[in-house]
Amino acid sequence: MRQVLRNLRARLIPPRLPSLEFSQERWDSEYRSGKWAYLASLAEFPRYAVIAGYLRFLGRDKQILEVGCGTGILHSYLKDVGFARYKGIDFSADAIMEASKAADQSSSFEVADGSAYSDGQRYDVIIFNEVLYYFEDGLSLLRHYRKSLSRNGRFIISMVLGAHSDRHWALIEQDHNVEEAIQVRNRSGVTWNCKLIRVSSER
Repeated sequence: MRQVLRNLRARLIPPRLPSLEFSQERWDSEYRSGKWAYLASLAEFPRYAVIAGYLRFLGRDKQILEVGCGTGILHSYLKDVGFARYKGIDFSADAIMEASKAADQSSSFEVADGSAYSDGQRYDVIIFNEVLYYFEDGLSLLRHYRKSLSRNGRFIISMVLGAHSDRHWALIEQDHNVEEAIQVRNRSGVTWNCKLIRVSSER
């Protein structure tokens, strides 16, 4: 009976996982220094390709929000897929300044705190591309963003393989329906888990 109660408590009150959260000043400093420039390299292509593939499957008429868009690298892949509207948000003003060079009538970028963001709009797809473990509580974050999803909306989540992301996945999958999942690996052995998560209208 005690074990049953412990399991119920763990489900209702998931433990907080250690985050990799940085201050805005640190993010800006790291973007200015070029630390994250490698994200545009060929080695990072596999995860971008999977996310773009999910979007191609879902259709070209989607309203998309990317949380933690950085300098807009994924956006450049999604432009080839097509969408109705894209918004990228990031904590770093330096990253958004670079990303905004690609802004147009269907694409916008905004400096924002992704942990509490809401613009009152509904999105068909919300993307967390290698960013979820930078937040203090990834599961609560997804619950927050459910309110910004349209009916039968999806999350697309990518996280590099490792013990830290495995713990996040375990909590996420207790609370969400994984519609599809793909694991991709580059030549250097870096492996990503990319998952399409359907959030039912009843949740």
